[in-house]
Amino acid sequence: MQEIFSSSLASRRLPMIFTAAFAVLALILAVLGMYGIMAYAGDLADPGDRHSYGARRRPRDILRLVVREGLTTAVIGTVLGAAVAVAATRMLAGLLYGVSTRDPGTFIGSKQPYC
Repeated sequence: MQEIFSSSLASRRLPMIFTAAFAVLALILAVLGMYGIMAYAGDLADPGDRHSYGARRRPRDILRLVVREGLTTAVIGTVLGAAVAVAATRMLAGLLYGVSTRDPGTFIGSKQPYC
């Protein structure tokens, strides 16, 4: 019985392994991309640079500027990523069994690594 069960899953095992490998690769690239964007955005609003150029701002104002730049970038990325994820559900519909492509719990739960 174990052999029959294994042979019935053999045709789906390779695509599943490739999908998982590419998902891990996409996650790594997304994390590196977000790190690069956040580092660039933080560099644009670097408090040391602003102070050396003669800006007379309170530390709280500079912190607010850096946080606002970072959050703006993160929110734009999250909105665009969610839109692409919703658009990609048609391609993934054939890989899911017993779960809708737009199941709210699964859809939100799969986004947790970015939070």
